[in-house]
Amino acid sequence: MRAIHRIPPARERLFHRSGNRGGCPSIGSAGLMLDNLSSRVKGIIPQLITRTNQLIDVLDSARAMASSGGASRSTVRVFLPSFHSLGRSREGRALASFLQEFGTTGQEDGRINSFEGLIPFTSGGSDFMLLYLGMNSPSRMSRSSIISQEKREAARASHNLSHRPLDSKYSIRLAGKEDVSQLVELYSNIFTAYLTDLDEKAVSSMVETTPTLVSTHGGRVVAALAAEHADFSVEGLGRLDMVEVSEAATSAAHRGNRLYSHMIEMFLSTSERDLGPSSTIRYAETRASHPAAARGAILAGGKVCGFLNKHCVINAVRDVEELGDHENLNVVHFQGA
Repeated sequence: MRAIHRIPPARERLFHRSGNRGGCPSIGSAGLMLDNLSSRVKGIIPQLITRTNQLIDVLDSARAMASSGGASRSTVRVFLPSFHSLGRSREGRALASFLQEFGTTGQEDGRINSFEGLIPFTSGGSDFMLLYLGMNSPSRMSRSSIISQEKREAARASHNLSHRPLDSKYSIRLAGKEDVSQLVELYSNIFTAYLTDLDEKAVSSMVETTPTLVSTHGGRVVAALAAEHADFSVEGLGRLDMVEVSEAATSAAHRGNRLYSHMIEMFLSTSERDLGPSSTIRYAETRASHPAAARGAILAGGKVCGFLNKHCVINAVRDVEELGDHENLNVVHFQGA
């Protein structure tokens, strides 16, 4: 059960449905795209997949784009009926079987397939799922010892949890232009590599266009969290909202005070108010090499539901000896209230 937080009043609506399909660097946009910075093909397929051939066509397109663009990873997110619903028809059972075997047959076209995550959601009273399917070149795979350690740490993150109110020394509020310089300083002190720019121009744009919270202590910004929102028209499903809590950072001197958890809770409460509980996917992709991030998301009511192998360029403090600028991420899903 999530703690209840004071959220911005209704007149301060944070999440708006505006058909935003391209202004979210982490969520991404509808369709497949080549991300040269992270050497990957990424995409959200705006179609409800119900047949195996539909999915194979998507995967083939992603592999072809990666090959022509020199990308070492493809990460595809697809919408499907729930496994329970797929079991009701022959075509559905064939698709479920294909998915269950995906990633168990070794390399295909020089790529290693991985069934990387599953986020359940409801729409129109029916159950669906958003799947993450990954295809990496062998050079883009973490060592098995690293993967095992990071998955153990993610599982351990849910143990011995206890909720506590926000320490009175801190306050949480919406970020404004006056916070940009402090935010740039905060991010630059934490990240040595990131999937998007975090300079003054980029952070200023984020504060203006993306709901962003800051935690302050003695008038100084010591933590921040943004919430990207994109709404899609999914063929066969209808309108769907995605909210990803992202661009998280906490100053080293202020970690352990549950600031990340409290900011997530505020975003979850506000997004449920503004968008409703149904047809909305709320999630985070937390750094697997820094298990405190998964723990903070779990404290806010999340559940780890996926593991993305060498997903994107990101580098900061690591508690696991992960190598290179591409890091593994945990997918964390937030249930509706």
